[in-house]
Amino acid sequence: MSGLRDLGLKCNPLANKKTYRNTVFQKLPGLLKLDGTAVSEKDHENATTGAKELTWEIIVNYVKSTKKSF
Repeated sequence: MSGLRDLGLKCNPLANKKTYRNTVFQKLPGLLKLDGTAVSEKDHENATTGAKELTWEIIVNYVKSTKKSF
């Protein structure tokens, strides 16, 4: 995903997490636009000094806990 420059996850429930933007910028440092907004230098600075990282384990656990059985 190193070529990814524009990403839209605004409607994803994980976007409501406090560390969402910082985590996205940590994982995708080449990103230029997130959810329709240009990524600023301040965004990248916040990502490097950001709070607790949203890990894949947190994401998987969230998905499992919200998954509906049919």
